[in-house]
Formats: sequence, C-alpha cells, structure tokens
Amino acid sequence: MALDTARTDGPRGWRLEEYAEKYRDTFKFERRDGILQMQFHTRGGPAGQDGMHGNAGSSYDAWNHAWRDVGSDPENKVLILTGTGEDWMRPPPMAEAVKRTAPRAGPRGAGTGRVYLDAVKNTENFIFGFNIPTIGVINGPAPFHFATALLCDITICADDTVLHESHCALGTAPGDGASFVLQELLNLKQAAYYLLLSEPIDAQTALRLGLVNEVLPRDRLLARAWEMAQRIAALPPLGRLMSKQVIRRRWQQVHADHAAFEMAHEMLGAVIDAADGEAMTAPHWEGAEAVFEESRTQARAKAGY
Repeated sequence: MALDTARTDGPRGWRLEEYAEKYRDTFKFERRDGILQMQFHTRGGPAGQDGMHGNAGSSYDAWNHAWRDVGSDPENKVLILTGTGEDWMRPPPMAEAVKRTAPRAGPRGAGTGRVYLDAVKNTENFIFGFNIPTIGVINGPAPFHFATALLCDITICADDTVLHESHCALGTAPGDGASFVLQELLNLKQAAYYLLLSEPIDAQTALRLGLVNEVLPRDRLLARAWEMAQRIAALPPLGRLMSKQVIRRRWQQVHADHAAFEMAHEMLGAVIDAADGEAMTAPHWEGAEAVFEESRTQARAKAGY
C-alpha cells in the first residue's frame, strides 16, 4: 500500500494515513499526485459484502463513512474506485448469504432500520460527498452492488465483466441503488427487463447500452484509469471543481426523488416475505447464484481467461 502522507494539517480523520487505517479491513488506498485509488477487498481478496449495509462486524457500514471522509480531504483531486483480483465482488457462501440478507430483528425494527439507513446513505454520500471526479473500474464479474461503479463519472470494465442485478430473483425489490441507476442510464423498458428478469449484462452489452465507457482486458484497466485520472487532475482546479458540480447535478436530483422511496420498498417486501418464509431463502439464492456462475463462465471463456 503506497500512501502519500506528507500533509500534516487538516481536521482529524481527513488525513490519508488516518482514514487508510480506519478502513483498512475494507479498502486499500494508494495516492499519487492527488489521485486516490480505493480498492475494496475482503481479507486481501475479492470483496464480499463486508463494509456495506446489512452486514455485521466492525466494518458494518464502512462504505458510506469512507465516502464522506475521503470526499472531505482537499488533497484528493480524482478518485479511482476498483475491486480486488478477478471479480468486482464475490458472493459469500449461500448459507452465510441467506443469514446476512435476512432482515434483522431488533427493538421496534432497529435492525431493519439500520439496513435501510446504511443503504440510502451509501449512495447519498457517494453522490453528494465527492466534489472530485470519479472513475469506476469494474475489474471483473459483478454478481451484485455494481451500482456504485455506474455512479462514477466515468466507468470502464474488464472484457469478462458480467453485471447481474439479482434482487428480484432473490425475492425482493431492487431498492439499494440498482433501480434508480439503471432507470436513469437505460430507458424504462430496458431497466424493467434487466430488473425483473435478472438477466446478466456482459461487457459488450454494457458498452452498447451506455452503462460503461470503455471495455478493456483486465491487465490494462488500471493503467487506463490512471491515464484518464492524470488528464483530469491536470485541469485547472476551479474548472475541475465546477465541472464536477455540473456533472453530478442530475444524480443529486435522481437520488433525492427515488433513493429513499425505493429502499423502503425493498425493506418492506423483504420483511413481509421473510415472515412468510418466501424471500432470501436458500432456493432463491441458489437459483440466482447458478445464473450468475453460468454467465460468468461464458464471459470468461469468450474473453479468453
């Protein structure tokens, strides 16, 4: 991990060495010349769901807090967000996944409320918290939670990428970012198709649909991201700042209109169906996982991996 820690001023918690330590179990950080690369991971390998909403542990909601801390550091000029290894994320074992995704009981629904708040704050802090340009680098198949990469100003992906929006297949509404992101970037008919049917989206389809800007072999992804980041970082500071405000304005409006509404419906459906034993059960998860694994195998064979 390469850290640029020359800066000594600034409020506590905004310095790179401090938030790098704070989020070490969730992100690896590297900064050069004002370009910050955030690479999420789980125990040094491809990320699971640790650090996102609805997960227990010390990094329970690390993502939404990390966006705030990183976005508050004036030394950061451009952000590169990527995963670890050959996958954007990897699903946890089925039994663990069912346990983790089930709504948590608590005093007056405290567990469910926490999941709801973390999910809304995750996308809110990402959209509103960064006053710097962002580049999403999808480094391989993404069985879930690829919306954050699509919220970046520029998004590139590996040639074996498969985006799989599986909420409906798992028996609940797609409320934690996927719905408003896909409806905004696609048209309503296309979004409904991929949301309701949970059809996988391969890299070339994502490019054709306008979900990503470029498709590259995995070994060229980060070099290309840094090349673009260097060009952006070299722009006049005020022009770069004001350009970001213009570019993110639409996402701010969309989030204000849709995010809380959609997440509330995801949680409502999950709570009711869980009580009936119909949602987030082993058969649902196994079915969704089988679809993803088949599409992942096909994409990798096509890309020559």
